[in-house]
Amino acid sequence: FKALKHLTMDNHGYAQVPEAVGELTQLESLSLRGHRFVQFPAPVLKLTQLKTLHLVTGAFTALPDLSSLNQLEQLTLVLDGSAGRTFAQLSQLFRLEELTLFGSQLKQLPESLLLLGRLRSLTLHTTGIQILPSWLGSLKALRRLEIKETSLEGEHPLPLFAHVNLADLAALEELRLDDIADLKLLSLKGLNALRFLSLKGYLSPELPDGLYELPALQELDITGFTALSLEQQSKLKAWAQTRGIKLIGL
Repeated sequence: FKALKHLTMDNHGYAQVPEAVGELTQLESLSLRGHRFVQFPAPVLKLTQLKTLHLVTGAFTALPDLSSLNQLEQLTLVLDGSAGRTFAQLSQLFRLEELTLFGSQLKQLPESLLLLGRLRSLTLHTTGIQILPSWLGSLKALRRLEIKETSLEGEHPLPLFAHVNLADLAALEELRLDDIADLKLLSLKGLNALRFLSLKGYLSPELPDGLYELPALQELDITGFTALSLEQQSKLKAWAQTRGIKLIGL
């Protein structure tokens, strides 16, 4: 088994990763979902050939030195960002192209992502992030951004996109903003490369600013978007038909 390239160990409820996993030094992809450990598993740090790693377990409050995993291109983690934890070690994964973060206690996007110059896809799923940082627009390689089911507990005077100019993400091709309670100040102006847009569960009675100005848009999903007036629905349908845009959910 030491020549094994791919391993999936999901939903076994492990409290820790078996040491034998660390002996599979030829592994290129590893999936560990549905387990109970809350510390980054030490055996995984021995897998220096890993390109894909999915760790969907308990939330990690800290990360170890990740330099041994610098071949990683895809990573999924659950993080607990309470008490101002920054997770600077993520910057060691300089080949990372796809990152998915979970964690209701992850309140801020780790600024260490700024050093991931190859990052093409960022997914934030069920996090506690309430306001996206202004530096998000500095991720110039980003092609795909997905934010889903952001937790908005308590009072938040500023909406999610208050500090972000999405036009800075000029290369963005896919944007998915699903089941987010507050998308005020969301502007799509300047996203000239955007081809796929999802606004599932969008609650505002107004469409985002700049929607009708997206020159490359091919697909728009507004499933669960129930606040539009009949006049707005008719206008949207006519626009999509004229442009040849696939309209889902209306």
